[in-house]
Order: sequence, then C-alpha cells, then structure tokens
Amino acid sequence: LKLGEPRAAMEDLQKASRLEPQNAEIRQKLAEAKELADAVPMNEAEVAVCAATASVLGKDGGLYNEKPDLNEGRLAESHQEQREWVRSIEKWSDITDVSFADEESKNTISVY
Repeated sequence: LKLGEPRAAMEDLQKASRLEPQNAEIRQKLAEAKELADAVPMNEAEVAVCAATASVLGKDGGLYNEKPDLNEGRLAESHQEQREWVRSIEKWSDITDVSFADEESKNTISVY
C-alpha cells in the first residue's frame, strides 16, 4: 500500500490472508487495499490484454465445455454471482451414494 500499488498490495494481502486467516491486521489491511483498488480506474491496456486472453481461453467452450454446469459454477467471479447461479437451478439432485474402487490399473470414484 505504501508503494501506491493497491491492486498489487491486494493480491499480496490475499495470499497472506490464506496463510494466516486468523490475523486481524492482515484482514484489515486487505479491506483497505480492496477499497483503494476499487477507487483506482482500470488501466485500459491491461483490460484489453485480459479481454483478449479470456476470449482465447473461452474458445471452443472453455475448460469445462463438456460440463456446462461446472463452467458456470467454478468460474463465478464473486459471491453474488455464485448466489445468482445457485438460484438459477430449479431442480437439485441429492447425492445418494458414493463408491470408491481401488484397483491396480486405475482408481475410481463414482457419485450417484
């Protein structure tokens, strides 16, 4: 934060908060960094590079093309988006059984 790079500070503090989740000082500094980062306008060149990268990664449906439900759920950027995604599912199926098979050639987990 002292170097005037709130986004970089926020990334560092997020890593630190994962290492020490109970540290109140880190959490407070992280909140400050988030507030400062939100106040700074985005660098247009950086946004363009990110958009181009995202379009390349999203080509052919993305990483989870064969599983569209995972594509929506795993890539949600915020808690709010995750909550909206959860509300979008009309019928949930409960897991009724889990099976583990430990064989020499392959290990398998099946969810029913």
